[in-house]
Amino acid sequence: MTLGYSTQINGKPTNFVNKIWAGLVMARLVPAYEDVFQKWGRTGREVIGSTPKLHTIRKDKTGRWKAGNQIHNVIHNRTPNRFQFTPILHCESVQKIEIRNIFDDRNAVIIDGRELAENEIRVLAANDGFETVEDFWDYFVWQDFEGVIIHWTKLKY
Repeated sequence: MTLGYSTQINGKPTNFVNKIWAGLVMARLVPAYEDVFQKWGRTGREVIGSTPKLHTIRKDKTGRWKAGNQIHNVIHNRTPNRFQFTPILHCESVQKIEIRNIFDDRNAVIIDGRELAENEIRVLAANDGFETVEDFWDYFVWQDFEGVIIHWTKLKY
């Protein structure tokens, strides 16, 4: 299944391609895909220093995402410039996530029914590719969100 990524959020570059590759290197998923890694023109230099993106948060109203699903990571989806920037990955697990960000007085993140502590939210935000926890809250500003965390590594919260 396709996971499309933005190259910019709120006018800032996401660097998701490099961050996802950094996560693949860190999780040691790349050695199995060295030929594809080279095909996409990644030498490793681009990902050094990138904060790894280890999962993605998505809406999933119909319950499509399940462990074992194939993941096709792409940018510029549904355009002539569509580019699958990783090999086909496999969904390791899916976790339910709720984000409460109303009026900034009682923000909360709940994963599989457990509310995260502030330091855990910082880790979640970094692992999802946000530069800061403030960027995470800004992305979900003034809305409640219910969805899933799609994992392609063994990480779970």
